[in-house]
Amino acid sequence: MKKSALLFILILVCGFTYSQKTSGKVKFEITYPDSETPKDQQSMLPKEAVMYFKGEKSRMETAMGMGMSSVTLVNGKEVVILMDMLGNKMAMKPNLDAADKNRSADFKIEYLSETNVIAGYPCKKAVIHSPNAEDMILWYTEELSVNSGLSKAIQGVKGFPMEFSMNEQGMSMKMTAVSVEPGEVEDALFIVPSDYKLMSKEDMQKMFQMK
Repeated sequence: MKKSALLFILILVCGFTYSQKTSGKVKFEITYPDSETPKDQQSMLPKEAVMYFKGEKSRMETAMGMGMSSVTLVNGKEVVILMDMLGNKMAMKPNLDAADKNRSADFKIEYLSETNVIAGYPCKKAVIHSPNAEDMILWYTEELSVNSGLSKAIQGVKGFPMEFSMNEQGMSMKMTAVSVEPGEVEDALFIVPSDYKLMSKEDMQKMFQMK
């Protein structure tokens, strides 16, 4: 299902972690320009996401609609995805080593001369070319450092992605940072709650397809 595929990619691509910055949060707006998805289905897709960061830890919260929400927790190289589907709480640890092996290393990052200001930060434009996927366009800032992430391509960009656009199976998605708020963040936000059940990636994808 196209909707299920895009939602799963959205959850994964949100896994970035900050370095050098102490703590705070970033709010993102999510839009679906030029998407083939019917308007009534688009209304159920996420409209915003909030990331909390502290050192090498980050937490990205995304409301999926229809009683679903996701949280991506990153602590250094460890990543856990939490899903709450109508009270069914699941946790998944993606196999990043396997993902790296399946992803072609032949991607190319093209840096362009175009500039922009997003959420008050100066940004530069880059395009990620890959033989196995459509091009990803992003705007990054060098004033916020990124330590690691789930996407090897995004990790290779020399700055933090403030806006990026991608297309998957006819569905387009754009995430844009609308605010960056430095401040204290509680350590409890980066802990996996005890009431979440650990599941495999395949089991979680089956749950998506049932919706």
